[in-house]
Amino acid sequence: MIDVLLPRTPDAGLDDLLARLRAAPGRVPFDPAAMGFVEAVSHALLSDRTSGSAGALIALGHWFRRANLSVLQERLAPNGSVGDTRAMRRGVVFHLAPANVDTLPLYCWLLSLLCGNANIVRVSRRSVAQLGAFFDRIAPILREAEHSVLAQSSLILTYDHDEAVTERLSAHCDLRLIWGSDERVSQLRRVPLPALAADLVFPNRFSLAMIRADALLGLPEQGLKRLAEGFCRDVFVFDQQACASPRALVWIGDDADRARARARFWPAVAAELEERFPAQPALQVMDRLTTLFRLLEAQPGARAETPPGELPTRVWMPHLGDEERRLHAGHGVLIELDRADLREALSLLQPSDQTIGYFGYEREEWLELLSWLPTHAADRLVPIGSALSFSPVWDGVDLVRAFTRTPFLV
Repeated sequence: MIDVLLPRTPDAGLDDLLARLRAAPGRVPFDPAAMGFVEAVSHALLSDRTSGSAGALIALGHWFRRANLSVLQERLAPNGSVGDTRAMRRGVVFHLAPANVDTLPLYCWLLSLLCGNANIVRVSRRSVAQLGAFFDRIAPILREAEHSVLAQSSLILTYDHDEAVTERLSAHCDLRLIWGSDERVSQLRRVPLPALAADLVFPNRFSLAMIRADALLGLPEQGLKRLAEGFCRDVFVFDQQACASPRALVWIGDDADRARARARFWPAVAAELEERFPAQPALQVMDRLTTLFRLLEAQPGARAETPPGELPTRVWMPHLGDEERRLHAGHGVLIELDRADLREALSLLQPSDQTIGYFGYEREEWLELLSWLPTHAADRLVPIGSALSFSPVWDGVDLVRAFTRTPFLV
């Protein structure tokens, strides 16, 4: 069964909506119509703090505020130019979104819409309830006459996993974004595309945090509290189900500094958890127990650092291999590792590692070390507290460029 979430046109069938979408007038990237619509969406989200998902939706509204739209537009500036030619829309973009981060498909939809594209967005049924407040708030905006073109070129729907429906929708697209597990990505890539269409895939990734121990020891109490706040935000907001949430923490420094840094950091994290994060369901406690025992069994020398099931459940390991990455199921488990310096820490990285949340290092230090990184590893290097912040460059892909095409013009 297919449920259309936006636009809300009860008399229109899916074929009618797809025909309207294909017939929608073409738009140039960052045209006034799209800028006005996204700005209206941002204003609506920022002025409505009554929904249960207020935090995530307010973050969405803030990200698409007017000031940031100008920054995004400048990625193609001036006037959409790229070198001596001009960026154009890709056409119809089909987004197959993950279920673990509810608002991710909304960022991609609005960014692609800004780039001039028509969009089909399939959201998970699990996300529909969480996003209900968003759809209720945006539906009236799409019905306004000034946004009629955007309504015509947007189709947000949900359906159970059904490759026949996916194939039917894929037949209309010029670019398909697939987010999900490695297995799910492989399944969906087998669904045929038109000859000129392309896939852009975002499979499973693993993320880590790295803390320089002597820098933490130099923090005043207020700075330590801010670091703990950011760390908890990165780890616990999506229960470590987002690819960018750290599942391992690397302590960097000598033995004495690492020990003293741990002794300061974990009580600060515990205080933050008690203040901001409610008790978790028993099922998640069981998940932590299961992950802990699997990790302990997987690697000789591994040891539990906390009582089983505690939040976070910490397990120290001498190494971090593919098996440990595969066994980690999230839900508040952290693998701890020790390394003497940053280059030793980077030697832990694998191609599947996406985000490195760091503390105690400057951006320039990372720039010098980028050439040391394995292929595909560390597509995102951000200060602790910013791991879940959306950016127009994701997994090494500049989405603004990916959502546009650049004709060769002589």
